[in-house]
Amino acid sequence: MQVTKEGIERIKSASDLAAVVAERGIRLEKKGRQLVAPCPFHKEKTASFNVSSSKGLYHCFGCGASGDVIGFVAKHDKVSFGGALEALARRAGLDLGKLMEERPRIQQKTPLAALTPPPEIRHATTPPKAPAEGALLHGAPHQPSAVALLPRVIDHYHRTFCERE
Repeated sequence: MQVTKEGIERIKSASDLAAVVAERGIRLEKKGRQLVAPCPFHKEKTASFNVSSSKGLYHCFGCGASGDVIGFVAKHDKVSFGGALEALARRAGLDLGKLMEERPRIQQKTPLAALTPPPEIRHATTPPKAPAEGALLHGAPHQPSAVALLPRVIDHYHRTFCERE
């Protein structure tokens, strides 16, 4: 089970970031349209931690910490994303169970070797004297900056083209 995107948005809209920050003992002061305080994530005396209630975002210009109300609770309370959702849903009086949906089962992945055709089939479909051979030996005529490869290099890395015998 996982919380739906709509459920996450509902929890975020029911949780005022400034109120959540204040509940954790951080005293915010109004400065213009922003609320500021010393950052709770690193030691400092200046107010570099900014909260925008209208946007629902926080940012610290000292340490670079930023995010939304869920990210703040997760970082401040040292819990996972799910733990932060649970705490905020409980705070807002929302039933987290009603905001969840059934997670589809993950399909078993097919090994890559089973998807790759064997070499005899791969090489059988390559035309004789592939056009790339001439470009490798002499450089591409329409690209003057192209570098031609020596035949011994081509023989060594014979993965570029295939000749039929």
